[in-house]
Amino acid sequence: MDSDSGASALDDSPCDGAQVPAYALGFIEPCIPTMAKAAPVGPDWVYEIKHDGYRLMVRKLYDRIRVLTRRGADWTDRLPRIVQAARKIKATPFLLDGEGIVYDGRGMPSVALLYSHEYDKDLR
Repeated sequence: MDSDSGASALDDSPCDGAQVPAYALGFIEPCIPTMAKAAPVGPDWVYEIKHDGYRLMVRKLYDRIRVLTRRGADWTDRLPRIVQAARKIKATPFLLDGEGIVYDGRGMPSVALLYSHEYDKDLR
């Protein structure tokens, strides 16, 4: 385990024995949003709703998938539903950067349920 990031070691070699660069499935620090007085405008900007969840990055190379937090902790084993969904994506390699969210019984994102760890398997 990497003491700085909490990320665990992973065998990054593909099934056919080819060599894979060490950085291939390693941690890439995400861009963190910053406060601004106004949102930028123009055709080159896209916006999304900010949900309260965990910032997660899903990395796929060959048949290897890792789910990493924004600080680099490896949550692959903790979030099997996300791993299963990533396996269905045919593209490789890829890096998905997004928010892991748990919804309550009314269909609303719930930080309380997210932090309870009771619903890790349901994180989407």
